[in-house]
Amino acid sequence: MPLAEMKKKRLQLIHRVYELTDNNEHKSVDMWQIGNELGFGEHGREVTDVIVQYLTGEGLIKFTGLGGSIGITHLGIKEVEEALEHPEQPTEHFAPMATVNIIHVGQMNNSQIQAGGVNSTQTANITQSSSIKPEQLTELLQIVSSLKEIPNKADLTPEQKDELNAEIETLASQAKSPKPKSQIIREGLVSVKSILGSIAEGAAIAARIGTLLSGLPS
Repeated sequence: MPLAEMKKKRLQLIHRVYELTDNNEHKSVDMWQIGNELGFGEHGREVTDVIVQYLTGEGLIKFTGLGGSIGITHLGIKEVEEALEHPEQPTEHFAPMATVNIIHVGQMNNSQIQAGGVNSTQTANITQSSSIKPEQLTELLQIVSSLKEIPNKADLTPEQKDELNAEIETLASQAKSPKPKSQIIREGLVSVKSILGSIAEGAAIAARIGTLLSGLPS
């Protein structure tokens, strides 16, 4: 994975930890659930693990228990808030907030937040339904197939190519997932549509994306 894309994913994860813990150093969340929510592609669990290991190594998050329980540190809170206050500027560890597809989930059902405990464990059986129609997933797969030709044909900047390839991977993973998440798909399609708007080769696909977006559950 390109370094620029990895920096974006690191910011997505720590920003979500910051949100779910209410920027409280004494609360914990499940790293695997966050990685799944953010849709880190086909190798999501591996990507989540690599990102968490890096962020703990830099002192920005910490392990708070067994089974993937993590929390944010004082340094982590400071860096996320620096990114929020100056979204056009990179921080020491992250890409500029303005260039990152931050996924906002208004309410996270069945999530676990643990306050105060050290070396504590939690278990939960989580079920999640999706109202995305089968024909919409079929259309999404067809769009993804068409998109794979764009990075090699279109006049895109290296950063645009990296972003587009990352979004294609995420969308492909969601389309094949037994529990696709409409919010992740919507965010990815909006990002792709924005990139395609700058090139002539993307006009037809952008139109198809617009049609699909109009029918997706919000």
